[in-house]
Amino acid sequence: MKTTHGSILLSLILVVSFGITPAFATPVTIGFDGANGPFTGPADEDGFTYSLFSGDLFRWIVAGNPPPEMEATVVANGEGILKIVSSTLNEAFNWLGFDIAEWDSNNLDQNPIIVEGFLNGISVGSELFTPDQAAGQGPYSTKTAAGSLLGTTIDELRITLLADSTNSGFFFQRTDNIVLDKMITPPNQPIPEPGTIFLISSGLAGLAAWRYRKKHVKA
Repeated sequence: MKTTHGSILLSLILVVSFGITPAFATPVTIGFDGANGPFTGPADEDGFTYSLFSGDLFRWIVAGNPPPEMEATVVANGEGILKIVSSTLNEAFNWLGFDIAEWDSNNLDQNPIIVEGFLNGISVGSELFTPDQAAGQGPYSTKTAAGSLLGTTIDELRITLLADSTNSGFFFQRTDNIVLDKMITPPNQPIPEPGTIFLISSGLAGLAAWRYRKKHVKA
């Protein structure tokens, strides 16, 4: 597509006069800073608020990538769902990825960690990620959005971690370093005054006349 001098001039007029600037993204990483113990929240970190949505969670300062980390608890024998929203009400963001691991006493679990995004209370996508398998304290691995959550705008993220304890062993899933991409529109965008609008209109009219004259002179 060709770019004319007229289109460049028009863009400059709009940006300078109307103060039109594109939204920009600021990636942040949630590392679960805080005290050791059962976690309910809410807790604030880097412009986001995370809390327990349902089940049971434990913030463990001994392990992590690096410590601390968030994990499901074997006491619950079920799940813990972590909820993350922007600290600014209803502000949209993207989920980019996270680190996950699992402590599995017998290396038998194959259950995935579930990541689900919501917008205005409605689910807009989910993805499943299985931690690397190893007996005992398994290694952390980095997983990134690659399916329905890739580039999807959300205002709430839920991460479901599973845990279980039986006579033959136990496992619990863990997460750390949740990367979120907050979309920010600079505040206080200037509103053009009537005089400014008149000048812009005059400029555009002059630009159109110049293009018309140039076209007919060539003809």
